[in-house]
Amino acid sequence: MIIIKMIIRYSNLTSFTNYTPFCFYCTKRLNVLYACTEDIEKNGQIFAFSIDSDGGLQEIGHVDAGGTSTCYLTIDRDEKNLLAVNYWDSTLVTIPLSTETGEFIGGVKSKYDPKYGKGIVAATKSSGGVNHSNNDDLTIKQRQADPHSHALVLDPYFGCIAYVPCLGKDLIREFYYNVVDGSIEIEMNNLPSGLCTGHPDGPRYLCFHPRLPIVYVVNELSSTVSLFNKPKQSQHITHNAMKPRNLITLFFVNLSIGCCFLCQHGTH
Repeated sequence: MIIIKMIIRYSNLTSFTNYTPFCFYCTKRLNVLYACTEDIEKNGQIFAFSIDSDGGLQEIGHVDAGGTSTCYLTIDRDEKNLLAVNYWDSTLVTIPLSTETGEFIGGVKSKYDPKYGKGIVAATKSSGGVNHSNNDDLTIKQRQADPHSHALVLDPYFGCIAYVPCLGKDLIREFYYNVVDGSIEIEMNNLPSGLCTGHPDGPRYLCFHPRLPIVYVVNELSSTVSLFNKPKQSQHITHNAMKPRNLITLFFVNLSIGCCFLCQHGTH
């Protein structure tokens, strides 16, 4: 992320440097980079940049993210829609894209709110709320007073099931993603992100193994990695095991290209 920030400054993208960037996503087919900004008080912004041959970036558009504290971006299987997650209000949104240029085609097309329109219980830091960088009991209680979607990963088989870690409720939610309309339509299932020990887990990110029917989930609050089975013939995942990591607060998980190492990133 630091390298991308340097490229953005080098490219003199003043409209973007006024914000706090959080998540980046680069298309597999087009030389386009998407970036979102995070702000707990006002809606995030999503920017699209074309990537020059020398690595420089040129802004080709930006849209409102339709929610606060935007934290995750991905693109559907056909590269027709960008899906974004807004952590603070937990909303999931889709934004249509040009399949030729990767540019935005209008703003938010659909929005799914797992709170069903209810307000946020916890206060923001500027309004007397807790500092989310802490991991004490009071902070955890406030962080889990509301649903907080933190990522969205589409199944690698058909791209129509959206798996969403909900840090606020210790759940992995499974949504039906309509690939034709480009919208999150219904929550089909949910399951605990850990072993139900009575202690908070706080799932943050998940990833699929590229070859095996396995899903890994990082639980930020319990500093654990959960392992799930994902049979190809079923849209549901089932819990398998959990690996503790007690020395650090985990916040990201990924697999190396060789599929031999589970890479974890965290803070002491």
